[in-house]
Amino acid sequence: MKNTIKQLTVKMPAGHLLSVFLLWLSFSPNSQASCAEQAFQCWRYSGEQEQSLSCNMKVCATANSMDIYWSLADGTAIHEYGEQQQTQILLNQQPAFALPQTILQDELHCISSDLRVIYCVSDLSL
Repeated sequence: MKNTIKQLTVKMPAGHLLSVFLLWLSFSPNSQASCAEQAFQCWRYSGEQEQSLSCNMKVCATANSMDIYWSLADGTAIHEYGEQQQTQILLNQQPAFALPQTILQDELHCISSDLRVIYCVSDLSL
């Protein structure tokens, strides 16, 4: 799997709305949740098949926690929740995990529940 992931070709989408939002949030005196949403190009990898999908990412954050919601065109829903040193990821309401950055290309963020199907987005800049 390590070599397969390294060979993925990813087109970088334009715009960095989420990273600008998170930077703004870090300077915001409010501790209430703030959210930003942006369209991205996501990919679904299953075996040797690669499928490009449109997806929306919604990031909601406070000074103490962050929620990331993926809504993919194929109906897949991913929810990532992080608070201090704890992270929980659900893929279609089932436990999942993020693939380690050491096996991925730069700027690629991937989620899977079993490594048979992997969902990725590039340039999320978290």
